[in-house]
Amino acid sequence: MRKIYTYRVIKYFPHIRSDEFFNVGIWLWDEQGNKKQIYIDKSQEHIKHLLKFPSIDKKALPFS
Repeated sequence: MRKIYTYRVIKYFPHIRSDEFFNVGIWLWDEQGNKKQIYIDKSQEHIKHLLKFPSIDKKALPFS
């Protein structure tokens, strides 16, 4: 059986004035209103490289 989901991508903007952002998660809702939140994990390789940048606020990034 197939389900239809509504989704929203969670973005992190390190600098509000620039248009640069990182996708850090996704929220999903099914037709019954069940919600699931999925965030990138800090153990994943690409986020380890991102955290090396000194201008990134590491406390602002949501981790599950």
